Amino acid sequence: EDFKKKISLLKTPTFTKDKIRIELMGNIEFPEECEMPEVQYIDGVGLFRTEFLYFLDNLFPSAENQFKVYKQVIQNLPKGKPVYVRTFDVGGDKLQREFGLHKELNPNLGCRGIRFLLKYKEIFRQQIRGILMASAYGNLKIMLPMISSIKEIIESHELISQEKALLKKKKISFNEKIEVGIMIEIPSSAILADQFAEHVDFFSIGTNDLTQYVLAADRNNEALAEEFTYYDPAVIELIKTTIDAGQRHNIDVKLCGEMASDPVAVSLLLGLGLRSFSANISGILRVKKILSRFTITELENFYNKHKNISQEDLHYAYKQLIKK
Repeated sequence: EDFKKKISLLKTPTFTKDKIRIELMGNIEFPEECEMPEVQYIDGVGLFRTEFLYFLDNLFPSAENQFKVYKQVIQNLPKGKPVYVRTFDVGGDKLQREFGLHKELNPNLGCRGIRFLLKYKEIFRQQIRGILMASAYGNLKIMLPMISSIKEIIESHELISQEKALLKKKKISFNEKIEVGIMIEIPSSAILADQFAEHVDFFSIGTNDLTQYVLAADRNNEALAEEFTYYDPAVIELIKTTIDAGQRHNIDVKLCGEMASDPVAVSLLLGLGLRSFSANISGILRVKKILSRFTITELENFYNKHKNISQEDLHYAYKQLIKK
């Protein structure tokens, strides 16, 4: 009975109490996760982490091998549902030996994400090629991690264009209009979101790294656990800046960090204007239940009334709100 109820809830499109449609997607790490009901019945995959492809054999796979994986993900989902493929977000200590990178004192501020990919372009090209080839079979999107400058976006677009030209020459089909977007997880990209929006098709806010970089607090350092909170006004301000920029430039904005799996935070984000969430699979049902309980006006008013209080009080106020 519980399973039937769960499936019924998952199959029902997500609306707020005042019938505003909310996009709810899932974060996945492995292709098999697409077969889970939590992923089958929602709006798609908002974050497909691809790092496992490297860690399986400690090798970056060829375009052909990647193509098979991306095609499998697409074919495991109902037709037309989007899959946002995040390009390899690796670097730092994990790859120092193999690539002869100098030992970095702070890998989180080092050669990772897009910096790594633009340095090792052949790895990046193989991945782009694999994604493009699979895009002929469904709604794949390219998502670039750790972007901190427009220059990185332009360089990435150039490589994507070159790979498209190569496939055309070989008469291999792909989606010529494939969307390319960026993760907003470095403060510079949130601050300049208006400028960045002119170069991309969508934003995806990664609140885990964004919080870490805004507060200069390592999220894996237990001694700083109390400092690390996405309820900090500076973090919320940058999330709002990004959402507003997306609306002004008419591009989609979604959020795929831990915050999207936290029902308390989701009620805050709806009041900030966010309409698209990508949650961890374990959090999808909890979030879905919260989304339908309030009207957007209620949540906007609640945020405006409480936005100038301390982060502890803000968190408490939202906890009380969803307890009602």
